Amino acid sequence: MSEPVPRRRSPHPLDRLPTLTEVLHAGDATRAHRAQAPSAFPREALSEAVLAAVAQRLEVTLEARLRDALAPALARAADTLICEARDELAAALRDEVARAVHQEMLRARS
Repeated sequence: MSEPVPRRRSPHPLDRLPTLTEVLHAGDATRAHRAQAPSAFPREALSEAVLAAVAQRLEVTLEARLRDALAPALARAADTLICEARDELAAALRDEVARAVHQEMLRARS
């Protein structure tokens, strides 16, 4: 009889997991490479890009918050103006009616 042929194991995905030391050494190499490689952006250009992005977001945010904060104050101011205008109009109308009645009374006496 012949000997059984050993079965070849199919590679299991977990058979080639890196060890902890391999991962740590790879991380060290990556950090060393980053430290030696020049930055994609010079520091000033990066600062300006970040500042521009923050300024744009800040402008939109401040505008929305300012609208939200001013809306009640503007509504109160508009209500006050409407009330004052109504009072002034009523006073002017009363004065005109009183003047017109006074003139008619004078004309009626004559």
